[in-house]
Amino acid sequence: MSELPEGVELPSAEVAKPRPSAAAVISRNSGHEMEILLCHRVSEVPSFPDFWAFPGGGISRADREAAEDNPSWFSERKDRESLIALLREMLEEVGIAPDGSGGFQNVQVEIMDQINENKSEWAKLVSEGTLAIDNFNPSLITERTTPPVAPIRHRNRFYHVATGDASIEPRLPSGRTEFDEFQWWKPNELLDAWLSHEVKLPPPQVTLIRDIVELGFSELAKNPPSGYHRIEYANGVELVPIPTDTLPPATHTDCYVL
Repeated sequence: MSELPEGVELPSAEVAKPRPSAAAVISRNSGHEMEILLCHRVSEVPSFPDFWAFPGGGISRADREAAEDNPSWFSERKDRESLIALLREMLEEVGIAPDGSGGFQNVQVEIMDQINENKSEWAKLVSEGTLAIDNFNPSLITERTTPPVAPIRHRNRFYHVATGDASIEPRLPSGRTEFDEFQWWKPNELLDAWLSHEVKLPPPQVTLIRDIVELGFSELAKNPPSGYHRIEYANGVELVPIPTDTLPPATHTDCYVL
């Protein structure tokens, strides 16, 4: 498909390379059911304002340095950098960290602020024993890549972090943050709320929540889905990116199926 007038030639544009990131689907037991934690994004953020999302973020230089300087951390796994980023982001954004015995604990706001100011502080606190990473073994349940229409793309690994019956609650740091509210949801009720246009969810998380409702965490962990997924901005609104010769830096045309 081309949108250029005949005879017009423009420099070719390239699709942005995805940046690696990690997100936590934190669950807790609620009677005989399970709830998952979502965070409400403040209205001032440039991407997905007022959406509900899982805590997480990109793998930073500090995370890579921590993995390189501490080869024994998660040495049995191939996704070491992702796990380090996951733990740092969980602490920064919701104040939850492993207790070293397979459980979880709330972290003091002062420590959250310290790491939000300097990401490298997380590795220092682990090295000195203030924070623990032992017996942390989350399950990778899917990998989702931002579609090529976005100028900044992520290859996001989603991990199930099961806290069981732990009596922990998310908390906000004292400084500026991209979240202003937390809520625990039963997956089926969250999906129903999205279908009824009561909540907004980023497209990658819509299909993930569908998978959680239909398959459950155990089945997803056996063969984590990846590759292309439907891009649903709202119930009944699907985006299909069409490769197009158009004005750089764009490489695709947004085609919406209603």
